Amino acid sequence: MIAPAGNYVEWQPNRSIRWPKLTTTETLKWEQLYNEAKTLLRANKWRQALERFKACQTIDSSFAQTDYETAEVLLKLQDFNAAKQAFKAAVSHDGAPMIASPLLIKQSQEICELFGIPFIDANKVFESHSKNDISDPIFFADAHHPTWQGDLLIAQALADTIKKYYMTSEVSKRRSSLKPIEYLQKLHVTQEDSMSFFISRANWYLKVSDWRWENERRLAKAKDYIDKALKLDPSDTKTLITNAMWACFEGKTEVTKINLNHAKTDRNLYRQIMNSPWVRNILARCQNK
Repeated sequence: MIAPAGNYVEWQPNRSIRWPKLTTTETLKWEQLYNEAKTLLRANKWRQALERFKACQTIDSSFAQTDYETAEVLLKLQDFNAAKQAFKAAVSHDGAPMIASPLLIKQSQEICELFGIPFIDANKVFESHSKNDISDPIFFADAHHPTWQGDLLIAQALADTIKKYYMTSEVSKRRSSLKPIEYLQKLHVTQEDSMSFFISRANWYLKVSDWRWENERRLAKAKDYIDKALKLDPSDTKTLITNAMWACFEGKTEVTKINLNHAKTDRNLYRQIMNSPWVRNILARCQNK
């Protein structure tokens, strides 16, 4: 049994339910504190924002969005253990979490122990190979789907469990000469792997930037991945076209034109990408402006 892992940092609450039993006065107070916290966040005043969020939680401790934003502030303050607990609280309080809650994982583990089923918690696998005990985004394509690096760690954990529980001593002796998979070395990805990963993530954020909320945040995430790719290769055609589309979303027509002009170095790849219906649709926005 492998319990699914979740990218707490990239995940956003879905159905936070506010003020289940609050009076009108408490509700107004909560709103005041929450709005103050958001204002302080925009001003990068992390400690003051954290104070407001904690005051919100004193009034209503079951609102997942507050837990999530508290966790993000704690990350800024480098209080990683507290941030991890706040992220988990957000998942636990969400009405319809996209990733498995700590309670669900705990119950799954208890059932496995009851029936003698080997259990692997993918969260712990990823955390053990991450900085600050919070799963590294390199292991996730989104909030809950692993990248190949994540799949590799899960595969290694599964192989180790099979060897521990199911391989006979005779089989173990015959295979003892085999070296373990050097999977940790593969986490140091090549430039080509990194470029592909960064641009695929950037394009995903651009594609979902028109969804119901967090438009600005998604565009900022896309730009962050684009900048990482540009640092590796500032002349890469795919990266330049993706940067052009980001600029289009932001209404920066001149930046779009400059990037598209530089992207023509590889004309075959340029034509191939530009013929994509999605790319044509996005860039048509700039022409309309």
